[in-house]
Amino acid sequence: MRVGLRRVPASRWPSIPRWVIALLVVYAAVIVAGAWLARRHDFDFVLCQFKRVTGRPCPGCGSTRGVLALLDARPIEAWLWNPLVMTALAVLAGLTVLRAATARRFELELDRPARALAWTLGLSLLVANWIWLWNRA
Repeated sequence: MRVGLRRVPASRWPSIPRWVIALLVVYAAVIVAGAWLARRHDFDFVLCQFKRVTGRPCPGCGSTRGVLALLDARPIEAWLWNPLVMTALAVLAGLTVLRAATARRFELELDRPARALAWTLGLSLLVANWIWLWNRA
């Protein structure tokens, strides 16, 4: 099994596609509108369609509440809402700060067995996170 990590030159700030920015703006608008309507008309606002249909959380449930907790300077509460997503956000933030400071980005090189192991590990973490969310609900 061969794993390699290289640092390659890059611009200090990654370019973000316009469609990603548009998607985030629409997502934020839906959350704000839903929360406003829920408060105004006194009903439970459920953004997740999976949870609305099944009554159980999806693997991403709690991410919005986690981000809101982060913005309110409550990192432990944010992590408890969805450990996998909050950990991924922390890693991505760290990599972005590192890239901005060094003008380099990391490239991960994996051979076929290492890729299979990475996929297995990733799916296992996803399932473990989902079990956590189901038991928390």
